[in-house]
Amino acid sequence: MNIAIASWPRRFEGYLLLGAAALIIVGSFLPWAKATVAFLGTFTVSGFQGGDGWVAIGIAAPLAYLGIRAVTSTQPVRVGVLALVLAAALSAFVVYETADVSNKLSNVNEVSLGLAHATIGIGLWVMYAAAAFALIGSTGIIVKGQRD
Repeated sequence: MNIAIASWPRRFEGYLLLGAAALIIVGSFLPWAKATVAFLGTFTVSGFQGGDGWVAIGIAAPLAYLGIRAVTSTQPVRVGVLALVLAAALSAFVVYETADVSNKLSNVNEVSLGLAHATIGIGLWVMYAAAAFALIGSTGIIVKGQRD
């Protein structure tokens, strides 16, 4: 793995962090939950409608800053460690939100008598992709920082 990361273009990790920040923002606007109710149609709830999208933006902003720093110059290990802490926080946040939304949707599905079907929305899946990008990018900065 060390050889594969070392062969990436020098600023690739920064672009991964910037991509993660962009995906966080997009994922916050996309539906986190989707319910189809017989005779009424389909309803969605985004991260911002639930209020937790702002927490995600609070992670995206410093992650974007670190991504810009990583794109513009070689970064020390501490920048990668800070990005890794943010990536871990994002990962924990997304897992918690998925469990919370899944629990609420399970309750809706149980009491709806088959008239409604609720599922996890695409926004949370996009947030998982953001977390993966952030974890890979921050780990790459740490590995390259130890080599430089």
